[in-house]
Amino acid sequence: MTAQSLLQTTLFLLSLLFLVQASSLLCFQHQEESLAQGPPLLATSVTSWWSPQNISLPSAASFTFSFH
Repeated sequence: MTAQSLLQTTLFLLSLLFLVQASSLLCFQHQEESLAQGPPLLATSVTSWWSPQNISLPSAASFTFSFH
């Protein structure tokens, strides 16, 4: 594995991690709002965002990160 492919793999994993964390925050906020209506359905929330059409691997791999 070359340094470039290692960097691409690392950036790809970071982008997936970012997507998962952002989606988790959205699900958590949605659950808080729905507490008044009844118990939160975690499985439903997870399957609502963790669907193949929501994640495009080529575009996720092309993310660029800038640190300030």
